[in-house]
Amino acid sequence: MISFDTLTSYDIKNSHGIKGPISYLDAVVKPIRKMMLSSEMGNLEIFNNLEKIDKYLQDEDAVIKFLYTLPILKQGIGLIAEGLFSSNSDIAHLSVKIIQKI
Repeated sequence: MISFDTLTSYDIKNSHGIKGPISYLDAVVKPIRKMMLSSEMGNLEIFNNLEKIDKYLQDEDAVIKFLYTLPILKQGIGLIAEGLFSSNSDIAHLSVKIIQKI
Protein backbone atom coordinates (compact mmCIF):
# COMPACT_ATOMS: atom_id res chain seq x y z
CA MET A 1 0.00 0.00 0.00
CA ILE A 2 1.26 3.46 -0.83
CA SER A 3 1.74 5.81 2.11
CA PHE A 4 0.92 9.47 1.51
CA ASP A 5 2.79 10.82 4.54
CA THR A 6 4.93 13.91 4.42
CA LEU A 7 7.98 13.82 2.23
CA THR A 8 11.44 14.52 3.55
CA SER A 9 12.39 18.18 3.94
CA TYR A 10 12.90 20.18 0.78
CA ASP A 11 13.45 23.87 0.35
CA ILE A 12 9.77 24.74 -0.01
CA LYS A 13 7.17 26.30 2.27
CA ASN A 14 4.55 23.92 3.64
CA SER A 15 0.89 24.81 4.29
CA HIS A 16 1.90 26.65 7.47
CA GLY A 17 4.18 29.03 5.57
CA ILE A 18 7.41 27.62 6.97
CA LYS A 19 10.14 25.72 5.19
CA GLY A 20 10.12 22.04 6.02
CA PRO A 21 8.37 18.82 5.11
CA ILE A 22 5.52 19.25 2.68
CA SER A 23 2.61 16.85 2.48
CA TYR A 24 1.47 15.20 -0.73
CA LEU A 25 -1.82 17.03 -0.34
CA ASP A 26 -0.12 20.45 -0.24
CA ALA A 27 2.45 19.67 -2.94
CA VAL A 28 0.34 17.89 -5.54
CA VAL A 29 -3.37 17.53 -4.86
CA LYS A 30 -4.16 21.14 -3.90
CA PRO A 31 -2.18 22.73 -6.76
CA ILE A 32 -3.75 20.44 -9.36
CA ARG A 33 -7.25 21.02 -7.96
CA LYS A 34 -6.65 24.78 -8.06
CA MET A 35 -5.65 24.55 -11.70
CA MET A 36 -8.63 22.31 -12.50
CA LEU A 37 -11.21 24.57 -10.85
CA SER A 38 -9.87 27.98 -11.84
CA SER A 39 -10.92 29.29 -15.23
CA GLU A 40 -8.67 32.35 -15.04
CA MET A 41 -5.32 31.88 -13.38
CA GLY A 42 -2.33 34.17 -13.75
CA ASN A 43 1.07 32.98 -14.95
CA LEU A 44 2.61 33.48 -11.51
CA GLU A 45 0.01 31.30 -9.80
CA ILE A 46 0.36 28.58 -12.46
CA PHE A 47 4.14 28.71 -12.10
CA ASN A 48 3.91 28.47 -8.29
CA ASN A 49 1.60 25.44 -8.51
CA LEU A 50 3.86 23.69 -11.00
CA GLU A 51 6.89 24.55 -8.87
CA LYS A 52 5.33 22.83 -5.84
CA ILE A 53 4.74 19.70 -7.90
CA ASP A 54 8.28 19.81 -9.32
CA LYS A 55 9.88 20.21 -5.90
CA TYR A 56 7.83 17.30 -4.57
CA LEU A 57 8.97 14.97 -7.35
CA GLN A 58 12.50 14.48 -6.00
CA ASP A 59 12.68 10.70 -5.84
CA GLU A 60 11.13 7.56 -7.29
CA ASP A 61 8.70 7.17 -4.38
CA ALA A 62 7.28 10.66 -4.95
CA VAL A 63 6.88 9.98 -8.69
CA ILE A 64 5.05 6.71 -7.96
CA LYS A 65 2.67 8.50 -5.58
CA PHE A 66 2.07 11.18 -8.21
CA LEU A 67 1.36 8.65 -10.98
CA TYR A 68 -0.87 6.62 -8.67
CA THR A 69 -3.06 9.67 -8.05
CA LEU A 70 -3.35 10.93 -11.65
CA PRO A 71 -6.38 8.81 -12.61
CA ILE A 72 -8.21 10.08 -9.52
CA LEU A 73 -7.48 13.72 -10.41
CA LYS A 74 -8.79 13.10 -13.95
CA GLN A 75 -7.09 16.01 -15.75
CA GLY A 76 -3.84 15.74 -13.77
CA ILE A 77 -1.36 15.06 -16.56
CA GLY A 78 -3.40 17.13 -19.00
CA LEU A 79 -3.00 20.22 -16.85
CA ILE A 80 0.75 19.76 -16.76
CA ALA A 81 0.89 19.04 -20.49
CA GLU A 82 -1.04 22.27 -21.19
CA GLY A 83 1.93 24.12 -19.73
CA LEU A 84 4.02 22.92 -22.68
CA PHE A 85 2.06 25.31 -24.89
CA SER A 86 2.24 28.29 -22.55
CA SER A 87 3.50 31.57 -23.95
CA ASN A 88 5.45 31.95 -20.68
CA SER A 89 8.79 30.17 -21.19
CA ASP A 90 9.23 29.51 -17.44
CA ILE A 91 5.93 27.61 -17.29
CA ALA A 92 6.79 25.65 -20.44
CA HIS A 93 10.25 24.77 -19.07
CA LEU A 94 8.83 23.66 -15.72
CA SER A 95 6.19 21.54 -17.46
CA VAL A 96 8.91 19.81 -19.49
CA LYS A 97 10.92 19.21 -16.31
CA ILE A 98 7.93 17.60 -14.54
CA ILE A 99 7.09 15.41 -17.53
CA GLN A 100 10.71 14.28 -17.79
CA LYS A 101 10.63 13.22 -14.15
CA ILE A 102 7.56 11.09 -14.62
